[in-house]
Amino acid sequence: MKLLISCLLLAFITFASHAQSKLTIRGVVKDTTNMPLDYTSVLLLSPKDSTLVTYTLTNEDGEYQFKNVERQPLLIKATYMGYLPVQKELVLPETGDLEVDEIQLMPILQELYEVVVKAAKAPLMMRGDTLEYDASKFKVPPGATLEELLRKLPGIQIDKDGNIVAQGEQVQKVTVDGRRFFGGNTKMATQNLNAESVSKLQLFDDKSEQSKLTGVEDGVKEKTLNVELKEEAKKGGFGKLSAGMGTDGRWTANASFNKFDKVNQFSVIGYGNNVNQSGLSWDDLQEFKGSSAFQYGDTGDFGFNGRGATNYISFSGGDNEESFEIPFNNLNSGYSNNQAIGINYNYLKDKKDFNSNYFYSRSDQSLESFNSRTNFLQDNTSFTSTDQSSQNNMAGHHRVNLRFQNELDSANTITITAKGRLSSLTTYLASHQELIRSSTEQSQMDRNNQSDKWSGAFQGTAIYRHKFKKNGRNFAASISDTYSKADQNGIQKSVVDLMNSTDPNTYFRNLDQLNQSLNGSNLIKSSLLFVEPIKKYFSGRLSIISASHRAKQTDKYMMWNRATPKS
Repeated sequence: MKLLISCLLLAFITFASHAQSKLTIRGVVKDTTNMPLDYTSVLLLSPKDSTLVTYTLTNEDGEYQFKNVERQPLLIKATYMGYLPVQKELVLPETGDLEVDEIQLMPILQELYEVVVKAAKAPLMMRGDTLEYDASKFKVPPGATLEELLRKLPGIQIDKDGNIVAQGEQVQKVTVDGRRFFGGNTKMATQNLNAESVSKLQLFDDKSEQSKLTGVEDGVKEKTLNVELKEEAKKGGFGKLSAGMGTDGRWTANASFNKFDKVNQFSVIGYGNNVNQSGLSWDDLQEFKGSSAFQYGDTGDFGFNGRGATNYISFSGGDNEESFEIPFNNLNSGYSNNQAIGINYNYLKDKKDFNSNYFYSRSDQSLESFNSRTNFLQDNTSFTSTDQSSQNNMAGHHRVNLRFQNELDSANTITITAKGRLSSLTTYLASHQELIRSSTEQSQMDRNNQSDKWSGAFQGTAIYRHKFKKNGRNFAASISDTYSKADQNGIQKSVVDLMNSTDPNTYFRNLDQLNQSLNGSNLIKSSLLFVEPIKKYFSGRLSIISASHRAKQTDKYMMWNRATPKS
């Protein structure tokens, strides 16, 4: 009992000591006129080497707060665009929290602004509604990727699937020097760009594609990360090549090459391995059931969707897993052999913006298993069941995305998009099962199943937008065609041998089954949008679907089944 009390007392003292080692630091930032400065970057730095410990932004009252800060030597630094930064050493109390004296920032004179900004460069700062990181302030090993750099940035995390999470929200788009990179695919940028080629990183909420095309604020924001490259990275090419060999014939290799300038962006990536690293997930392998690949944004819907009263779209299959996006993989079983290649090209000149990318991935996955189980009964008898299976999945994916936008003049814009995908999957499963009661009593079943799936889709859209001289008055028109087709053939065969069965209606010996599924859809539609400002802060919107026609649709499922009783 005394030992238990001593342990509890020791644990309490340890907990109390640990709790006292942390504190909360709070304060306020104002300018020389005593006005609070909201969205001021407040940094806690290590005095030893000025490395960043943590950071926060002030609220609308200029207040900031750091919780659960380790009780250690610290510097505090406040930076705000157009003001001289202030940095000072903190004197931490032995117990309790710290109320920092009010920090006052002084405006920078225009003639000294450029000099001061260069001399007082901060790791991160707010520029309007954009949070900007200085990549040079965050050290990563030579040859590190952009993903490794992002892991060093405060306020940004990379989840287990490689997605970027910033300020509690998932980053939906990554651009390079303001231009799309592999269609905005976040993983393509983070896993294939070199960290040493990056100058700045800018995090902001971008308008949706629909808002940009129509000129109407729809309230939808896309968390966007823009990667600004160093000037020397734009003058030549840069890339990486890595390869590795392991035991049992395991190998992996990947390569990338990038060449950017003020007009062109070109990137090519490729990989191959047999260590279960692929661009395909198990969910992607199950996607060949029909088509619901229609996507909103660049499609000219102008606000119409399946959640409102204009629910006129109905696709066969109803499966949202099919997508024009580049597939990725998290294989967690079996052995897989994978290859992929991707090409990205962007062109921007004289208000002509062209984006394109193509990606092909292939995966060959093998799974083998053997299970044996023995059950002992009360009458000193037993029976054993065994199950041995071998499965092979082979999948291939093609993805292509094109987008062209031309600003004819300040009032007229044309946008054309095209997306295509082609996928195939072959699955083969062979298994042998046995149930053994004695050397003379046993049952067994052999199965051979095979499935071939093919899926393809194309989507093309043309959008015209006109901005009138009256501020806020806009007109937009679109026409689009979405075509998809998905076919599947499956064969299921089994041979069963049941011992000591006397009723032929309770068993069968042979099963020979053929499944065939055919799905297809072709949807042609057009949309019109007119926006008229009613008052200074309000506008009226009229949306019209002028045509919505399904030219062709098939949805067939056929099955042939033959069962033969034991003779």
